[in-house]
Amino acid sequence: MSAVEEHSPTQEQLLSPPPPPPLFDPCTLEYVHPVDDHLSCPICHNPFFDPVQLPCDHTFCRTCIEQTFSCSGASASCPTCRASYDRASVGRQFRPVPRFVTQLLNELLVKCPNREHGCEDEIVRGDLSAHVSKYCRFTLVSCPVAEGCAKLVPRQRADPEECLHVEIGCVRCSASVEKLSMEVWYFEITTTTALAQDTLIIPWYDCWLLCLPESFS
Repeated sequence: MSAVEEHSPTQEQLLSPPPPPPLFDPCTLEYVHPVDDHLSCPICHNPFFDPVQLPCDHTFCRTCIEQTFSCSGASASCPTCRASYDRASVGRQFRPVPRFVTQLLNELLVKCPNREHGCEDEIVRGDLSAHVSKYCRFTLVSCPVAEGCAKLVPRQRADPEECLHVEIGCVRCSASVEKLSMEVWYFEITTTTALAQDTLIIPWYDCWLLCLPESFS
């Protein structure tokens, strides 16, 4: 078998769908309480995520140590004690961390990654993937309308009977705005107009109730 054939993708690989995007970035998680330094990776300085142990007994996030070794030459060394390893085979020497370490990491309390979108839930890290993928109302999911839309919508507003990405006309400025964004749009346009005229700002929910029906007439 030639080198080209050896590294060419198989028919099965070509037909396989691309892997789904990660649910969240472990490095951006916000922890509710301070985390013990002994549970933090010496490379990224964040709490371990998918930790592995080298034969020298030092522990790192799997991604962190793999990226560190990938930048090394033929000989890689432990970032903590400088023990030398053959880069080509060191991955096979990774060992799982003790179970109690995994349990401590899973019990760390974190804020939902969708906090900036409105979710105020605090979840133990071991349940975070299930929360984001199945239960969080603010997770962006594919628009459930069967045809014609490939955009995302918050889970709590997903409606198989109605696409919220249809553009409707703003009654104040005639701009075309997606229905999903209309609440924010009315808040912004009402606030801007009120400030310019030095008048009382209408609360966004009043503007929504009073003006939105006109957009559908």
